[in-house]
Amino acid sequence: MSKLDVSNTSLGASWDVAFTIDNPNMVSWVHFDRIEGSILYKDSPLAIYFVEPFDLGLKEQRMMHVKISMTELRNQPTMKVSDLEE
Repeated sequence: MSKLDVSNTSLGASWDVAFTIDNPNMVSWVHFDRIEGSILYKDSPLAIYFVEPFDLGLKEQRMMHVKISMTELRNQPTMKVSDLEE
């Protein structure tokens, strides 16, 4: 978590997530229809994000970078997913 803001009425946070997906296969490509990630607090979701479909070729590796921000957590979280990089 890169930033956490707390006041007596609201909660906000920002996350900067990076991960690598690897296809070690030398025979076939891999297609990802959907990748879903979530940030939980005590088994309750604070934020959920999705990555668009993509393919990985033979022996291909891809680094994904997702920035997630959440503001004004009162009754419902408001979330923004931005800056998806490959």
